[in-house]
Amino acid sequence: MLTPLLLSWEYPPRIVGDMAYYVESLTEELNRAKTSVSVVTCRDSTGKYERRSDLLEIYWASNPVDPHVSVLTWCLTLNAEIERIVSDIIYDKKDATHVLDIQDWHFVPAGVSLKRAHGLPFILTVHSLEEQRSPGSSGALSSCIRGIETMGLIESDLVLVKTDQMKALITEGYEVQKDKIVVVSNNGPNWGRRILAVYREVARGRRA
Repeated sequence: MLTPLLLSWEYPPRIVGDMAYYVESLTEELNRAKTSVSVVTCRDSTGKYERRSDLLEIYWASNPVDPHVSVLTWCLTLNAEIERIVSDIIYDKKDATHVLDIQDWHFVPAGVSLKRAHGLPFILTVHSLEEQRSPGSSGALSSCIRGIETMGLIESDLVLVKTDQMKALITEGYEVQKDKIVVVSNNGPNWGRRILAVYREVARGRRA
């Protein structure tokens, strides 16, 4: 049974931007397609597990280290806890076929480690790039984030984007082949089923 693992640093009630709504809508679309989903996200309080329905489980990770000097140190220390939670899910549900879908750069280090440790298919969904969020920045923080983004683009088995413009930006600015990038707009009909088809292709070891 295919069970996507969605890793996102924001998910309701933690809402920073549009990503939270996107991931929530994606879980609803996948559930409507009778697909079980596990969301691994984070919260400031102690960790928690919630089974919202027969097809939706939410796992919250809390950062074991505090305080932090930047979002980078916060993400890198939280990644270890994300890896632990996902590994526990995999060991607990050995009969399931898991596909990692990591939203943006924040949990890319965990995704790369999990891919190598468990042989998990790894999809990177790109909502935005650091060059868009901090145009022209040459600071250390932006450079590190761009490095993590690049690692995710290279190490992932497939890259999901919402627009042709984002696909062009990635193929022109990074060493990523066009056929590795799939465009699925979340504004069109049946977009969740299209992403589910991508998951199935990647799980079978083929790029969509």
